[in-house]
Amino acid sequence: MELMQLEMFVAVIEERSVQRAADRVSRTQPAVSIALRKLEDHLGTPLLDRSRRGDYRLTQAGELLYEFASDMIAMRNEVLSTLRGELPGCTGRLSIGASGPASLQWIPELTKKFCERHPLVRVDIVSDQPENLLGDVADRKIDAAFLPTQTIAYRPKTGVVLTPLTISTANEAFWLALPRAGRSHTLKIFEEMVSSRSALSMQPEHRRRPKKHVLCASVAQLKRTNSNANI
Repeated sequence: MELMQLEMFVAVIEERSVQRAADRVSRTQPAVSIALRKLEDHLGTPLLDRSRRGDYRLTQAGELLYEFASDMIAMRNEVLSTLRGELPGCTGRLSIGASGPASLQWIPELTKKFCERHPLVRVDIVSDQPENLLGDVADRKIDAAFLPTQTIAYRPKTGVVLTPLTISTANEAFWLALPRAGRSHTLKIFEEMVSSRSALSMQPEHRRRPKKHVLCASVAQLKRTNSNANI
């Protein structure tokens, strides 16, 4: 198992496309596909669920490897930055969902601060209905979502964790929806930044609090991403 194979694997998951992943790691599309197959053969288990064409999803093994691989690549980048005398920072992509006018007022400011700390991360803001955003987190179309508490129809989907939090700048309570497993290093950093700016008030029905993490960002765009995964 080589670090470049892991980097290709992470790129495919985050870009949701073999071609875009190939562009990101400066390799050809066939080279990326072959690397993924070799990685699966080496580990002896599938990392992607290919049952639906064009909509591959991580298996349980894939979620575990993705999280470790993302941390390993981030550590490699930090070592290189330190040796070169550069400021360390995250790289990659982060897609954040927002629902309601209140969240759209303060989330851009939050992502702006994140981008200032991590200028090599591309941050997209996706606006949609809470139920759709929950489904997008579950399907890994977006990394996380902020949902208003006034909607009482929330039902945690398989693989999604909901955490109540209060954002001081908005003076309102929101739910933060995150994947239960397979979180990228960038998402962990973002979650840590959010947690440091909010007062969490756990409710009995949502017992599990996600691990503390950190964040990275460079370009925040307000858009709706509705395309299917094309891996």
